[in-house]
Amino acid sequence: MHAQLLNYLFSLLSYVPTAMSQEKESGTVKFAANFLATSVVIQVLYVILILLLSINSKTIMMQPAMGLWPVVMCDIVV
Repeated sequence: MHAQLLNYLFSLLSYVPTAMSQEKESGTVKFAANFLATSVVIQVLYVILILLLSINSKTIMMQPAMGLWPVVMCDIVV
């Protein structure tokens, strides 16, 4: 979930060079599977963290995940 269209646009534009080089190296199917797996793992960890933090404060459960940014950072770093 992205807060604004501009946020989504910047995350996609920052990810294009990295994604293109990774896709050329590993192939389209492997890249797509890796992207999907990374997205699912990050979102599951996010949900677990939010549930653990919501024990003390219920308002933290209203915080959305930051869309593509965690996946972009994970792919760039790893």
